[in-house]
Amino acid sequence: VTAERFLVALGANSNVRLVWWCDQESTTQWGDLSTNAAGSYELKTDGRILFGAKTRNQTLIMTDMDLWAMTYIGDPFIYRFDQVGTNCGAISANAGCASDTRYFWMGANSFFVYDGFVKALPSEVADYVFGRMNISQKSKVWCMARPQYGEIWWHYPSGSSLECNSYVVYNERENQWTIGESAWAAGFRVRMDAVGNTF
Repeated sequence: VTAERFLVALGANSNVRLVWWCDQESTTQWGDLSTNAAGSYELKTDGRILFGAKTRNQTLIMTDMDLWAMTYIGDPFIYRFDQVGTNCGAISANAGCASDTRYFWMGANSFFVYDGFVKALPSEVADYVFGRMNISQKSKVWCMARPQYGEIWWHYPSGSSLECNSYVVYNERENQWTIGESAWAAGFRVRMDAVGNTF
């Protein structure tokens, strides 16, 4: 759902590039009629849509090859679509998250941030992370933000693991990276701090 209260279907009608939005504040009026604001747009890309993300200023649409901005412009077209980054696609459908006004994600072999412009995020641990990732399980990579600590976490499967068993953390306040193995307790992935507390 966009900030303008449009329900959006990504990859609609089995078209991996189609963005289709319902009439404003409706869940049933998908037909593009002169009496409503429903519509659709096929992204001009060779990539396939992986996910959408609502940020403070616009809606982002991520493919496995590039990043698009979906900007509300009103009648008659309702939305404008701009390719804002190329060669920066996400590695999985859950590989990105927002933190304040910026959006972070893991690509196929690099980390990225969008703050109005797409930038590769310099990382001294990137070779280590991507060098040990189990690429056959890359669709399981997932990301979360911990804004109280200024941290962005990515969990990924490494070695021969079929599940996420490693993590990489970027602290945007200190511009520092941390890597580690995930611990398991009571069926949930946890991290232990220096004094043994889990969170």
